[in-house]
Amino acid sequence: MTIPIVTLKQARRIAVDAQGLAAERREADVMGVARRLRCIQFDPINAVARTQQLVLFSRLGTFDTAELDRVLFEDRSLFSYWAHAASLVLTEDYAIHAHRMKSWPGDNGKWRTEVAAWMDEHKQAQRYILRELKTGPKRAKDLAHDSMKGWESSGWNANQTITRLLDFMWIQGRIMIAGRQGVERLWARSDLWFPPEVRARRMSHGAAVEQATIHSLRALGIGTKQHISRHFIEGQYPDLPKVLESLVKKGVVTEVAVKELPGRWYMLTKELDLIEATAKGWRGRTTLLSPFDNLIRDRARTESMFDFEFRLEIYVPKAKRKYGYYVLAILDGDRLAGRIDPKMDRTTNTLVVNAVHSEEWAEGNLAIARRARRSIEALAAWRGATSITYGRLPSSWAPAFDD
Repeated sequence: MTIPIVTLKQARRIAVDAQGLAAERREADVMGVARRLRCIQFDPINAVARTQQLVLFSRLGTFDTAELDRVLFEDRSLFSYWAHAASLVLTEDYAIHAHRMKSWPGDNGKWRTEVAAWMDEHKQAQRYILRELKTGPKRAKDLAHDSMKGWESSGWNANQTITRLLDFMWIQGRIMIAGRQGVERLWARSDLWFPPEVRARRMSHGAAVEQATIHSLRALGIGTKQHISRHFIEGQYPDLPKVLESLVKKGVVTEVAVKELPGRWYMLTKELDLIEATAKGWRGRTTLLSPFDNLIRDRARTESMFDFEFRLEIYVPKAKRKYGYYVLAILDGDRLAGRIDPKMDRTTNTLVVNAVHSEEWAEGNLAIARRARRSIEALAAWRGATSITYGRLPSSWAPAFDD
């Protein structure tokens, strides 16, 4: 059988299209995006908006963030759990995630063994937490217990005993995030939060890995074994080469080649029409991407496919940052053309763009610069900003920000 061959440009377009970031085949609402991506990373940093909101904005444009809370906490069509990071995942995928819940933390490595031992020391506290949550969702500070021993760490979570215990019980699927009171999470018992039919769903481990592989590949559009393994349920793909081989034999997955890149690449067979669609007539969009966006979260994949080096500088001292604190990438069609360092000043309702950076190949391209500016203006409008201020601009892009 002849292996389909795509160019690197086509591979990028397939990836962008699969993410719902192209001009066509876009989703209409939050659940449409969630079903396409299968997981949306969440994070509390709110420089402009939280990453889960930015991921949706990049694909939907202006949307009501209350819709996200509704599907999470009222409809319960999504729930918070660990995918390739702390993420919003589909309740319909509960049977896939249940395998991590049942096996975590396991005994694979020193840290996991220490967690298991620490959890054993806190069985009384866990029983207390579950008993307290019988009456309804509660904040972490409402669940502290005298028997809790300090969580020892050299990191940010040192001595965060109740927080760590709740996090570990969350990964085990025993409790869930049921809402927020201000900035604090509300915790609930999973057996009281989910409808019984959700928790009753069963899927063998093999079937779960196969389905997760399909979900991961659909979200990626095109990818290698390594890309698939780092997406969706990262670290939970045992025997992935055999799973891919089986899916290829079944005709669900097709092996493809990327002309300019090494390795064995794969696509879902039903998505192969994208090869022709991305060869001609494909239309992209210009939008801004969260640093945790699904398209660019795999930094090695981003560098090889987009020739774009992206690093988080949140924890880098300000004087040593190259681009900024919470940097958003500028997606222009199938290329990453630059990045911005924005901050929402909520006291003056101003979107402060501390810096705009262009990639070398995009320097002097005023058409891209104007599209980037319009994307920044769309972000500002969505966040309710009444003005935008700009700091450093690439000299070759400056005219696009002056007119």
